[in-house]
Amino acid sequence: MNILQKVKLTMYMVVKDFLRLNATIVENLPNYKTNATVLDGNILKIQGAAELQAFKKTGIADEKNQLRASLIAQAEDFSLKLVAYAANVGNMILLKEVKYTKSEMIRAADADLKNMAQCIYNRAHENIDALAAYGIAERMVTMFLNTINSFNEAIPTVREGAMSKKLYTTQLEDLYKEMDAALSNIDRIVEIVRLSHPDFYRGYQNSRLVIKRSGGSVALKGVVTDASSHEPLRGVTLIIAPVDGNGAAIVKKTADKGGFMVKSLSEGVYNVTVSKSGYKDQVVTVAITNGELSVLNVEMNKN
Repeated sequence: MNILQKVKLTMYMVVKDFLRLNATIVENLPNYKTNATVLDGNILKIQGAAELQAFKKTGIADEKNQLRASLIAQAEDFSLKLVAYAANVGNMILLKEVKYTKSEMIRAADADLKNMAQCIYNRAHENIDALAAYGIAERMVTMFLNTINSFNEAIPTVREGAMSKKLYTTQLEDLYKEMDAALSNIDRIVEIVRLSHPDFYRGYQNSRLVIKRSGGSVALKGVVTDASSHEPLRGVTLIIAPVDGNGAAIVKKTADKGGFMVKSLSEGVYNVTVSKSGYKDQVVTVAITNGELSVLNVEMNKN
């Protein structure tokens, strides 16, 4: 998943929770349930596809890299011992065939590394009876061959993993298109209750915000403004509380230019209650992700 997809998934989850909490308002609206079903189902599908995409990207490659490191270590050991043997018996052809430095093997492409190791193994197998004095036993030769074969099998698996990753990437793109279409439909459906349920409508619009994130030490920041004049509002109280009720609430007030900042928040979903004398209270839902900055801007309406 790319950064935008991660941010949008968080928004989808916030919208889903908000609509669930306000089901009595929306559940009987025309065509709502059909689109809500897409919203609920595709969140699970996106999470599943993202997990498989990440596994294909890291799990298979990590396993191959471990095999590669093991193969290089064994091949270097065999090469040094075979070079010593070849030099002692004056077999310069054998010496040239098995002499590979560690740096050469590290720089080699996967297929070339496999061929280097195979050549070293073949010569070790051919001379096994003479190599005991050089620290090469038959069981070591067998282990070396097993590592070569395992590494050789892993090379196409990594390519297959890359192909699978592409498939999951395409699947994610399709799921996001379906989600955006369903939410666009819900946006239009919600307009039906815009005047009859203004607080719900404002809350829904806030839940639909794609929260922009960037790295940094601040967890949450934003600006509160007057909805009519767009002037910043000083002294607005923000109560930030976990949706699940686990953990204490944090209270913040906006500064002269309407800004607020929270440096530390545990990962999770929070309700932010925004209040100021002379203005209507608002409750905004925001998701916090470790190591990422969430930006929340709020417009307040006068009583």
